[in-house]
Amino acid sequence: MKQLVAIIVFLFLFNTEGFPGSSLDYDGDADYIEMADNANLDFDATTDFAVAVWLSPDACGTDGPFVLNKGTAAGTFYQIRLRTTSCRILVSVDDGPDVVNSTDDGAALTNASWQHLVVNFDIDGNMTRYLNGVSTGTADALSTIGDLTNVNVLRVSLNTVSAWDGQMADLRIYRRLLRASEISELYAGNVIASPDNLALHLPSQDSASPANDISILQGGDGTWFNQTASSGNGPPIFYGLPL
Repeated sequence: MKQLVAIIVFLFLFNTEGFPGSSLDYDGDADYIEMADNANLDFDATTDFAVAVWLSPDACGTDGPFVLNKGTAAGTFYQIRLRTTSCRILVSVDDGPDVVNSTDDGAALTNASWQHLVVNFDIDGNMTRYLNGVSTGTADALSTIGDLTNVNVLRVSLNTVSAWDGQMADLRIYRRLLRASEISELYAGNVIASPDNLALHLPSQDSASPANDISILQGGDGTWFNQTASSGNGPPIFYGLPL
């Protein structure tokens, strides 16, 4: 029995995806990650998806800093950013003829503090947001939104004045919706929760060799531009083996 316990402890400690308390630090000046167009990051008119990420802004600024964006204003896109006048969250989807922007319900991030954000995109239902495991209480109808597929890169932060200023960790994009119980598990720090239909995972775990840890992406990788890994200042999560 003691041998079995020792083996389990060894696997938990050493067969990991990363380290506790790690993150990526963006300075708000063209620090970003770029990923080439990939079918797993495109969502047609029948495909639900979800985004989950830990965020700690250093400053909200007045330029509406981006968490992520795929697409262009002239075509189709989905994006998550902060509003230009506050730390409140703005989520937008645009299929070309129609655009839906999330309701400003007052849900806001706090500077220099880790918060967990989840956005569920129920493509024939509603777009809903969860902050720190709890629904913000608003649901924006996506019934007018169709195909969001585009040939553009996906950027985490941006290479413009609207770049993210602060830290991010454990960014995930799913090709499905996240259940409330899964959202609670992710907020509780269980990063091994909900692995199925995971299209993108940016764990930012290895502060010594960040170029080796760009993402777990089905079908491609990304490129780092300027930002640095920060060990010890990350959110309260641990990358471990499910037992």
